[in-house]
Amino acid sequence: MVYLYVMNLKESIRRIIREESIVSVGTLIKTFYNKISKQGGLNFHGIKLIPNLVDDTIEFEMDNENDLSYSKQALTYYVNNKFLKFIRLFGASSFTHQIIYSRVLKINNAEDIYLNNKDTRMVYELLHQKKPILYVDDYKLVSDISKIKEFWLKSHDVLIELIVDCEFTNHRLINRETEEIEEEFNDKQLDEFLKTWDLKGRYLNDHMTDTMFDPALDYLWNINTLINQDDMSIGSVVHGYYY
Repeated sequence: MVYLYVMNLKESIRRIIREESIVSVGTLIKTFYNKISKQGGLNFHGIKLIPNLVDDTIEFEMDNENDLSYSKQALTYYVNNKFLKFIRLFGASSFTHQIIYSRVLKINNAEDIYLNNKDTRMVYELLHQKKPILYVDDYKLVSDISKIKEFWLKSHDVLIELIVDCEFTNHRLINRETEEIEEEFNDKQLDEFLKTWDLKGRYLNDHMTDTMFDPALDYLWNINTLINQDDMSIGSVVHGYYY
């Protein structure tokens, strides 16, 4: 029965394409809408997306009854990829670029990024697991985290960015061979040291975030309703040294 239904649906769409000299995006949208409506909408890893047809646009209402963390961008990629797969299945691939660059699919009631309490607590815990380390010739520059003030996530289209506002203490230069502390710095002395070696941007952004934030980034990366791993990426910065 499922096979016959799929074949009948394919034939119906092919008949529409044959009968119209130009197939409109609206025709494809309405056909896709009818298909997903009969299925009760879409389900994105536990987040329900209920479709409503408004002119030639499908507007989705999100139902996050399980209180899952998510990003609107991940939801959008999921919906777009579902629709693009649908039109390719029936030989209408010429509409791919037209659909990607138009807003024929919308998600109305989703925040840009939402992180639930469970995931928020976990990220706070993971941010304390590693120290920022910078290797300078035969030495390594190490600091301790004295305080995580707060963190937040920001969406830059395909990039989700973890921004951390934190304080550091106990800066020391360690001999990589002997593991002995060669020199210790307060905040002002560290700043002068980094300026002397032209390392400030590298230490406070590139290398610090690559080491200290890795556990938190890995955790966020694996929340499939937050990040679509095929289309999106994640990065991090230290607040105050980025802006």
